Amino acid sequence: MGDLNELMRANEKLGPSCADVNRISAFCAYVKQCGFIDLGYNGPAYTWTNKRFSSVPTYERLDRCLGNADWCLAFPSTTIYHLPMMYSDHATILAVLNSQRPRTNKPFRFENWWLMEQEYHEIAKQSWQRSSARDFSQKTKFLAADLRKWRREKPKNNDLLAQIESQILDQQSLHPSLQNHTLQQ
Repeated sequence: MGDLNELMRANEKLGPSCADVNRISAFCAYVKQCGFIDLGYNGPAYTWTNKRFSSVPTYERLDRCLGNADWCLAFPSTTIYHLPMMYSDHATILAVLNSQRPRTNKPFRFENWWLMEQEYHEIAKQSWQRSSARDFSQKTKFLAADLRKWRREKPKNNDLLAQIESQILDQQSLHPSLQNHTLQQ
């Protein structure tokens, strides 16, 4: 799985020049000789772009996940996702092997970014004042409880990030000529 820098079909390239069918044929023969098959994908069709949006950009599916017959038997429920291109000119590939790990409850964790929130300072001050007659360990327990409650009422960072990623994924799932590159940036 990864950046193989080769195409397997001519329609995996969109841009000013055509795909090299001889290279495609040679790569497909090599993949077949190794006993691999392309595991497919969900998400945007192209996994790389040269990001020349002001002229004529090139889009290609250079990243992929391959498996052999034994691997496919061992992991029959695998799903491959092309994630949005966020920090690179390549899309991240995620292979979900149908793992069923149970989630555990997380202990209280202070987030440094809270210090930049005015609400945090108000909640902390009020909590500390309400528990002023208590010992330090009790004060911190009350503060942690108040901060958990405050944090639950705010949108979760992961939800906000997922929303942004979803918008980028929606854009990158469109034909490149219909994409809003300014929004993606």
